[in-house]
Amino acid sequence: MEHHRNPLLQQLFDLINCGVILVDREFTILHANRKAEEMFKADQAALCGLGLSSLFMPEDRSILFANIVSLTMKRGEFEGEVMLNRLDMTSFIALLTTSKIPGAAPGEAEAIISIHDISRLKSLERTLRESERMAFLGNMLDDISHQIRNPILSIGGFARRLASSQATPSKYIEVILAECGHLERLLNTLQEFIHLPKPAMRRVSLEHILNEVAPMLRAKAREYGVSFLLEGDTSLERTGILLDTKLISRAILAIFENACEAFDGIDRLAEVRASVAPGENWPESCRIVVSDNGCGIGKHILPHVFDPFFSTKTGHVGMGLTFAQRICQEQGIRLEIKSQLGKGTTVELAFPHDRRRRVRTEIMDPAHLDDVDQ
Repeated sequence: MEHHRNPLLQQLFDLINCGVILVDREFTILHANRKAEEMFKADQAALCGLGLSSLFMPEDRSILFANIVSLTMKRGEFEGEVMLNRLDMTSFIALLTTSKIPGAAPGEAEAIISIHDISRLKSLERTLRESERMAFLGNMLDDISHQIRNPILSIGGFARRLASSQATPSKYIEVILAECGHLERLLNTLQEFIHLPKPAMRRVSLEHILNEVAPMLRAKAREYGVSFLLEGDTSLERTGILLDTKLISRAILAIFENACEAFDGIDRLAEVRASVAPGENWPESCRIVVSDNGCGIGKHILPHVFDPFFSTKTGHVGMGLTFAQRICQEQGIRLEIKSQLGKGTTVELAFPHDRRRRVRTEIMDPAHLDDVDQ
């Protein structure tokens, strides 16, 4: 079956949108289509003459590959998921289908192998499983917090009655009230985190985001007695980003409040700056930076600032930056923090550019369609 020598059949062979390989009775590769060359990062000359087994993981060659050959030759076909090696030593998950070619003459192709790279699909499956696991944990935490909340409310209520019935409340009662209040705040924050809504994305400008969040930032600065500077460059109005404005405003506010809490001196200044980097094709051209000139964060503490319930401040729940990180992750925003003891902290939110391809966003000039990345 030397159809790869026929130009028309060769053209059809290369048009198939999956990897296709022809093998002889020994499962040596006779021919591979263009998609297979791309998949295995090798040209025709490099693939032809290789045993198909060399594309399998070493631990799969003696059993899995041997069984695939047997099933193909005896039953006429095989289909299953396998891990395959590229010639550059990287690997991928593939859906592999084999079919025996009936009536093949000696020396001709005995079987045809089709290969689909399903690595991305498997990654999506893992993400879905993780989402289901998080949903289960969320429901479980919901139930636990409900079971804990009722006893806390009862203890707090009785402690307040005792405190009001005495001229001078006992310090023990005060401790009970304080701890009940802390547990209630913790539960409220935990439930809020569990039920954080999914982003409702729409195209907005950085200028719009700043206008939305500015009143909240000013109020928070007054609350902490911090000087506040808000700046944005002149190109903000032209910049459109796909975001949930309400959630992003909340993330910025949480980061800003963390900055307001960072001071131990009298020179208190927190800044929020928004900018658009030059160049339309930058992966992350739009940025909002929150900085302070506070006491800074130690190197041993910095890796933990986004951890749930982590706080170096007494009485704090320690979930503000955790909220901010989750909001940013769910909207594809890179969140980065840098800090130096005695000099302050800078947190940068870098927003993704419009990932839609040109074929979806603009009417193309027919004379330049060859240049379009579809």
